[in-house]
Amino acid sequence: MPSIDPAQTVQLARATGANLAVGEHLTGPQTYLPLIKDVTMVQPDLGNCGGITGAIKIAALAETNGVGLQLHVCGSPIATAAALQFEAACSSFVIHEEHEINLKDANYQSGRYHYQPVNGQYPVPDRPGIGQELSPAAIKHARITIIN
Repeated sequence: MPSIDPAQTVQLARATGANLAVGEHLTGPQTYLPLIKDVTMVQPDLGNCGGITGAIKIAALAETNGVGLQLHVCGSPIATAAALQFEAACSSFVIHEEHEINLKDANYQSGRYHYQPVNGQYPVPDRPGIGQELSPAAIKHARITIIN
């Protein structure tokens, strides 16, 4: 997994004045603290930032420091639906990411619903839960491991 050096990132931001976006590989709210005042956008991934609870904390840091938020959405229609729900409730949200990995056949076929932009805007799912279900194909090929 790629990592970033917070000190080097801060040094780059200060030396260049560039608008930096960071965070798709950071693992929790505390990892954003050294960077938050020197970046323009944070990009937490719901799958590795501590879930929705971690993302809420990161979004609060972003809002407090005048930093935008763009979730890193790399996975499947399930990740997309969860991201759309979170983004709709996040005051520091700026833009939704549609990662090419979401369109890989196995990922794309894992969800029953496929949310795509309409006139440049994504609809917020209004189905129960996060607005997504596993597809029949995903259920058919699911493997469950029980560890005692």
